[in-house]
Amino acid sequence: MSSQTELLYYIANSRTNTALHYIEEGNYINDYSMEFGYTPILLALCKGWNHVDSRKHSLAQKPIIEALLAKKALEVNCIHLRNGMTPLHIACLRSDCPELIRALLKRGADCDALDYKGRKPVDMLHVSDEEMQEILCELSGTSDNSFHAFKQYDYLSKQSEIATIPTSQERKQCILNIRYLLAKSAVQKMIPSFFDHNLHI
Repeated sequence: MSSQTELLYYIANSRTNTALHYIEEGNYINDYSMEFGYTPILLALCKGWNHVDSRKHSLAQKPIIEALLAKKALEVNCIHLRNGMTPLHIACLRSDCPELIRALLKRGADCDALDYKGRKPVDMLHVSDEEMQEILCELSGTSDNSFHAFKQYDYLSKQSEIATIPTSQERKQCILNIRYLLAKSAVQKMIPSFFDHNLHI
């Protein structure tokens, strides 16, 4: 098993501490799984910023995502090979964490990136709960029709592997804030001097 595959294995199985060790080494953080179409950051985001390891009852993916975003070499605008979604697309699809959106934008996530269907990240805020769940399960390899993706999973801890799906209420509470963050980023990209000027008023 290569180190690249091992990193994806530990992220998939919510083995946070071991995944953090591989991320610190930094050599494989942008490598794709050609079988499943994702990089480590895409996989971790599919599983969820608020994903809880059922064995330890603690947030498993948040430290992994934070560690990946802290690496200067991270390709923050990489795309999932199945549908062309970027990390920002996936974070907006989940719509359950403005803090994550802010972190991605700070790292240079592109608000204008298009997936294979021509959709921008902001368009993901309109996706229904049912479609959101279907997409996340497909992208994270946990759907019934995903060809038993994650064959590398440790099935003894299956519950910790399944992507945490945000509820309708969680999404509704966050979408307004996310819209504001995306709009602010878009305006700042067009006229950055406007924000610099306002800071000195």
